[in-house]
Amino acid sequence: MFSNTSLIFSPNVWRWKKARYQPFIGVESSFIQHSGRMGIDPMEPAIFTLQSMDPYSSFLVNMEMGLLVNQFKVSYRWVKFNMFGNTANNSINPDSYSILPIRHLEIVWQFWN
Repeated sequence: MFSNTSLIFSPNVWRWKKARYQPFIGVESSFIQHSGRMGIDPMEPAIFTLQSMDPYSSFLVNMEMGLLVNQFKVSYRWVKFNMFGNTANNSINPDSYSILPIRHLEIVWQFWN
């Protein structure tokens, strides 16, 4: 199962109706639940093999806040925003490494039409 959700909230209130910029807050979440069945192993001579591993899930939450400025999005972004404590790990699978929290300034050129 895979779920990717992205929300941006940018209120169009009186103070920013005629301004060249508009503030926003955004949240993005990704959830993956792996059943444990693997079918492709590039290291085997027979590419499709019936391997199995323990099922696991992965949950990642990103948050950003910034300004929308004339087709540009200027924001400060938190990758792996830890708002749920230890339950929001990138990987619950013990065979992989978790993504470390990253914070950075991001400037994105948005194409309209």
